[in-house]
This record gives sequence, C-alpha cells and structure tokens, in this order.
Amino acid sequence: MKPINLRPQKSLGQNFLVDQNIARKIVQSLDLQPEDIILEIGPGHGALTQIILPQVKQYIGVELDHNLAQKLIEEHGARETFQLFTQDFLEFDLAQIGQLGKRIKIVGNIPYQITSSVIFKVIKNRNYFHQMTLMIQKEVAERVVAIPGSKAFGILAVLSQTFARPHQLFTVSPHVFYPKPKVTSAVVQWDLELGANKLVEDEAGYIQMIKKLFQTRRKMLRNSIKQCYGAGIIVSLADKFDLRGRPEQLSIDEFRQLWQIIRQVGKDKI
Repeated sequence: MKPINLRPQKSLGQNFLVDQNIARKIVQSLDLQPEDIILEIGPGHGALTQIILPQVKQYIGVELDHNLAQKLIEEHGARETFQLFTQDFLEFDLAQIGQLGKRIKIVGNIPYQITSSVIFKVIKNRNYFHQMTLMIQKEVAERVVAIPGSKAFGILAVLSQTFARPHQLFTVSPHVFYPKPKVTSAVVQWDLELGANKLVEDEAGYIQMIKKLFQTRRKMLRNSIKQCYGAGIIVSLADKFDLRGRPEQLSIDEFRQLWQIIRQVGKDKI
C-alpha cells in the first residue's frame, strides 16, 4: 500500500517500508524490553515507530526529511516517551544521548548509499549502544558477515566482526517497499555489548590499517604492508604470517595480531 501524501525523494534514497508484517518481524527481532531506549535512523512515515513506541522506555528518532519529521511529530509528539531530531544521522552528535544508558538499541531502514558510513559511525561510538539492527542491501549484508578467504570479506566484515557480532537475520523482497528498489534487502543485527568486542589498542590506528590493506587487496601482504609501513616491518612479521597471502585470507585474530606487531615496532623506533 502506497503511503498517503508522501512523495519519496530520490536524492535522499527513500524507499518506504509499507508491509506491516515485515515491520513487525523487524521489531520482533529487537527483543524489546520495557527499559529499552530505541534510536531509529530515518523513521520515514513511521512503519516501525508506531510498533516500537508502546513497548519501550524512550524512543528517539533522527529524520532528515522535514516533511516526514512534521508528520511524525503530529502523530506521536503527544507521547512523553517520543523525541525526534530533524537532522542527518551522519551529522548527529551521539554524545547527547550517551548519558541515557547502555540499553540503547539502534534500528533503521536506511538509504543504501550511506550504509557503510552509518556502520562505521556506530562502531566508532559503540560504547553508547547495546545493539544495532539495520535493513540494508543484501549484497552489503553478505559483506558484513563474510568469512575470511571469501571474495566478500573486506573492510565491512573485519571492522564489524572485530568490534561486534553481526548476524544476517532474513532477506526482504523489493515488493514490500514504495517505491520498489531494484535490489533485495536484508536485515542484519550487530551485537554491540562489551563482551562482543575484541580488545584492540589504538582503535583508530587499527581501523586505518584495515582500510589501507584492503585498498591494495590484490597485492600480497608483503607488498601491501611494505607500501603502508615500510620495508623494516617485514622482518618482524616474516615468521608469524604467510606474507605471500592477501588481506582477505587473514582471520580477525590475525588482523589484531598484525596490528599489535606493527604498533610495537613503531613504538620501538621512537
């Protein structure tokens, strides 16, 4: 069913979820508790919002489209548990909700063109959150949960699996959206609790290393590392890694170990 009086903006990548069965299925996957706080990215016309609101302690929405935001306020603004920011999520200061507690869960049917940026932002600020559940392009979902050695294993997989536990829950047909996207979607959930995180010292440096290595993923590790960190580091790595391999062949633990050595060698040179 087409949302009434709404004109999707192609520039904002809007594809509205119009199937209530799928909306309920997504909300069910959140395992909502009365003490939960929900942050919804791009609530749109409120397909998820209306189901979530009665079940949680507090609802926070971040919606860029002013017309949609006004409609949401008209429908739900009377509730004390409802709060809406008319803003781009990528520019939204997450620190302003950080004091609310660790049971914040993120949910969103997000524009596909900002998927990676949203994931990276939440991972960077994951100390504020308990869980993230996103509807994303199926192809990207497969990259998030990809295993080492597969063609899909890259930056999204390494960062997601280093700092969280991601799971693909189910796929979603284009027919449940208005307008219909040209691709199949999938719902992915990231467990962001502290226990899901693997300890990494100097996370910014680790993330930079991952991005650098996968920018030259066709090269052997020896050449990629040499290009990024200099030839001197190779001696320290030669007996611990097969440097003839490529980045996608390393496990998450091996990436962490690689970073520890690179970081330590850098310290020793100071």
